[in-house]
Amino acid sequence: MDKIITKRQKIIENIIYSSMIFSLVYLFGIAMDIELNILLQGFMVIFISGLIKFFLLNPIFLYILLVILFLISILINYYFPNTMTLVLDRVYYLFKNIVDYLAGIRDLASNNILPFWSFLIVLVSLYTAFVIFKNKRLFLLLPVYMGAFLYYWYVYFDEAYWMMALFFFLFLILIGLDKYYKTHTNFKETYTPWIKTIILYSLLIVTISLILPKNPNYIQWTWLQNKAYDIFPGMEDLRSANTFSRGYGKASNFQFSMTGYQEDTSRLGGPVRLRDKTVMTVKGDGPFYLRGNVRHTYTGHSWETEETTWEEYWLGEDFSHIPKNDRETYYKELKVNITNHSFSSTTLFSPYRPISVNFKGDYQIKLSPDYEIALPQGVYSGENYTVKILKPHRPEELIKLGVDNRKGNINNLNLYLQLPEDKITEDTRKLVKKIVKNSNTDLEKALAIEEHLRKNYKYNIDVKKVPKNREFVDYFLFETKEGYCTYYATSMAVMLRLEGIPSRYVEGYLAQELIGKNTYIVRQKNAHAWVEAFIEPIGWITFEPTPAYPIVGRARNESYDNEVAIGTSQNTDSSQIKEDLVEDMNMPVINSNEQLKNGNIETTVDKTSQDTLPKLPKRMPIILVATILLLITVRFLIRFIQIKHRESKIKKLPNKEKVIYLYNEITKLNKLLGYSQNPGETHYEYAHRISYGFYTFGKKGIKDITEIFVRNKYSLDPTLEEDVLEMERYKEVLEKRLKNYLGWKNYYYGKYFKLR
Repeated sequence: MDKIITKRQKIIENIIYSSMIFSLVYLFGIAMDIELNILLQGFMVIFISGLIKFFLLNPIFLYILLVILFLISILINYYFPNTMTLVLDRVYYLFKNIVDYLAGIRDLASNNILPFWSFLIVLVSLYTAFVIFKNKRLFLLLPVYMGAFLYYWYVYFDEAYWMMALFFFLFLILIGLDKYYKTHTNFKETYTPWIKTIILYSLLIVTISLILPKNPNYIQWTWLQNKAYDIFPGMEDLRSANTFSRGYGKASNFQFSMTGYQEDTSRLGGPVRLRDKTVMTVKGDGPFYLRGNVRHTYTGHSWETEETTWEEYWLGEDFSHIPKNDRETYYKELKVNITNHSFSSTTLFSPYRPISVNFKGDYQIKLSPDYEIALPQGVYSGENYTVKILKPHRPEELIKLGVDNRKGNINNLNLYLQLPEDKITEDTRKLVKKIVKNSNTDLEKALAIEEHLRKNYKYNIDVKKVPKNREFVDYFLFETKEGYCTYYATSMAVMLRLEGIPSRYVEGYLAQELIGKNTYIVRQKNAHAWVEAFIEPIGWITFEPTPAYPIVGRARNESYDNEVAIGTSQNTDSSQIKEDLVEDMNMPVINSNEQLKNGNIETTVDKTSQDTLPKLPKRMPIILVATILLLITVRFLIRFIQIKHRESKIKKLPNKEKVIYLYNEITKLNKLLGYSQNPGETHYEYAHRISYGFYTFGKKGIKDITEIFVRNKYSLDPTLEEDVLEMERYKEVLEKRLKNYLGWKNYYYGKYFKLR
């Protein structure tokens, strides 16, 4: 009566089913940083996907399980009334965390990663099992799986490429098996050679597609690309084809103008075009100021780099020239690993102060006197390098340890004190004297200038171009009193030099957006400019005069930093700052309900504990389970009543209409076996097509029954009672055979829940 489905066939189908699910959820696990080895992941996929398939094909067991859970929940709630509440609360917080994670509000809690991943396995298994074992329209797998694979590949998960190849291999086998089932009747003799052929050809197709040479050259329309990026900013963050790839693109040195800041390279300031494109991921104990360029000469409207002698060192060679004792006393040695994404550059970015660089290949790097690093061969998209750095201790600790660095020992000292004397206004000079009048040391002066800029000027990226007849610093300090990092860093560097403190203007990126443990993502909008000043006896120190950014890497001037944090939140246009604001991982978030008392911040912390979340009724678990069971029961009763009512009405109909009704019921039962009538197919064609899969019940087969139906439906002669009895006998025997073949649970589920 039915197709002979061998044990071997079921095993192959189950392997394909579970492997397909694994190919997708494995990528989910990588993206979520799940801490399970691949064997445990595979075991979980096999177990969960197997359960989902079982319940999908045997829903009566799911009903029984729900009944058991309902009874257990009643007992638990009776003897342990708080337990069910705790369980439901845990589920509530899990799904709340998942919703917040998907919305990008907060990261997934570490204790929720495994449950969420398991939940994703359930969803993927449910969809895949439905398509493969129920719906049979295998093409429906493509949009879900391929969409996920392409997304993960474009956001730099290289594993997606191989998982996609695995999926296609399995999909081709599945397509071949599906075609085989529809066209072959002698399964025992032809199945084994057919499956071998399918696997061989599927493997060849996928292998050839992987090894064939790819040519990523394409017609580049820069104007169209930029237009698309403006309309869909997220596109710029995706993996690109070859523009930044070694052998196709050409790396160049870093320029601040390429980031969207200071698009006019000849003049500071002006409008900003922020881009969300990812350029690097950085691994290390950060956050980090990643130095790209150091500028020396201020012209009154721009910064220029003076020509200096760059030294050459081999990759891996130490270029610190610091005695071992000083290194161990004043510094902490760290490693920073940087990977480029859709970005290429001959500039190697590094925190201050680098001592060696490691990169694949046998190359030499170039090192400037200001510790800028360049690799003439360039670093391209997907490539990474490691910089070993010496991170100095905090200034107060260095002083206690007896550090003694003097600015008189700086080579080309005048380079860091240069000013265009005819351009700096008297107002600027007077303001600097006023700011530092109560400061005695260079450190106090630098902190006072930094404090003044952070407190008294508004951060704003939507500014107009600076008039050509105005000196940049004077225009910022006394007229607009607003701007972005370029304005603040330039002003502080000039103000320090007016006080005889060596300074340098630095351009690069600020890596402070955590995406994992000690892993930071750097976007074009994280481009930044800051100041480094030589403070006796400490040496070069990073200063952050821009109020939208936190002070990283040194002790704060507590006398003003708290005020800045509050003042910034009150005075700065949040719609303008939000594109460039970098949160301080070392500071508590300051909310509007803070109060400043006696110089200290009193913060009323917004409670996010379970006490503040809505309390759920203690009997909610019982209510939920009972509701589900009630709906299932009601659905069964409605269907049962409909069938009985219809049967009672049929008994009163003429014989011809009885025959028509009985034949329609027989075709519905055939659907439970997978034998549906195709569109446009005549009754005779339908009977002939499926007859090979049916045994003859007594004297009549499906062709005979179809003949009775057609003759009575289209004939004007009266229908004989004998024809009605034949139809009834055939339907009765078919129902018995279905119960034996499908099992009583699947038979009644199909009859009362699936058939209409």
